[in-house]
Amino acid sequence: MQLSKPVKAVCISLFAFVLSMVLIQPFSASTAALFSSPEKNDFTISDFYNIVADGRDLAHLDDNIVIVNLDNSDRAEIAGLLNMISLCGPKAVGLDVTFEDRREGDSLLLEALAMTPALVQPLNLLPVQGSDSFALGGYSYFYRPGDDGFASSALPSKYANSTIREFRTVFPTRDAGSLPSFSLALARIADPDAAAELEQRGNKLEIINYHSRRFRCYEPSELLDHAEELAGRVVLLGALHEKGDLHPTPVNSMMAGIFIHANSLATVLDRAYMTSTPRWLQWLFGFLLCYLVVFTHLSLTVRIKGLVLRILQVGLLYATVQIGYYMFLIHNVVMDFSYALLMLTFGIFACDIWNGFAAISDWCVEKYRSFRKIRRPTTN
Repeated sequence: MQLSKPVKAVCISLFAFVLSMVLIQPFSASTAALFSSPEKNDFTISDFYNIVADGRDLAHLDDNIVIVNLDNSDRAEIAGLLNMISLCGPKAVGLDVTFEDRREGDSLLLEALAMTPALVQPLNLLPVQGSDSFALGGYSYFYRPGDDGFASSALPSKYANSTIREFRTVFPTRDAGSLPSFSLALARIADPDAAAELEQRGNKLEIINYHSRRFRCYEPSELLDHAEELAGRVVLLGALHEKGDLHPTPVNSMMAGIFIHANSLATVLDRAYMTSTPRWLQWLFGFLLCYLVVFTHLSLTVRIKGLVLRILQVGLLYATVQIGYYMFLIHNVVMDFSYALLMLTFGIFACDIWNGFAAISDWCVEKYRSFRKIRRPTTN
């Protein structure tokens, strides 16, 4: 039965999807095996959008958050900084330091912590294997379960050194109930409405809006000259160059944890949430691109058919990337077109295989008919 071109194009496009699922999965597994660790293969198309967007000359200075560098600051210096910051009238203070052991002279620090209003301190939570809950890891020696001044500073990632793209809203624990993330706890103090909106979204994970944002960042010695800039803002204190607290992000291969918390908090305060398109929409878009290429392949009869198809593929590739970048930059929508881009290639591949099988089938039918004709007895 001879199929019409539209129906044949649909059949070949479906065949291309089957091919992609059969061929790409083992290929991905074998590729990952070539690397010493899985995080080296950790890249998504949204990372590309982040890199391009963050590299623009256009960037805005965040007006809600100030960062203070605590590199090489001891406890007495931290206590003095907290006292000075408290006098400046900040909306909230986030201290990303864990005091796990007691030390002589801690009385000054404890007094400064007690006198700092709207202070949030970190708890290091560790995932419990085989469940969605967490257990307490490192935390300050004076922490007591139920203390509202503490929140989780854990950064969700698939692997030990994989890219930090998201922050978790709430952490269910076995030891301390449900704990808010560092960003949510600070948002509840600085902007309760923004925090409520985050919780109403009901997402376990939220994508961090990294690109094109800069923060005021000062050394302790510079605070006196910029004291007025602390008033009415969230002040975050943390080390900027501590080796164990540097993480890869889409816009920086080594970003300090305090900057990741700042970007997470800014996403909440600015209501700059990123939305991921559902997987079914990604597949649908991939199918449509594949169908367009396949239908064009079936319809063209000119000698330069191959050249026209390659130009079409490149044009669709460019248009797809541009649409994804536009949606990311203007509408905060993450459209993962990686599968759609793959189907641009598999469409032509499926056509070649389909035509090859069709040619083999026609050859077999022709041979069978010739054989039947030879074997057919003649009548006198």
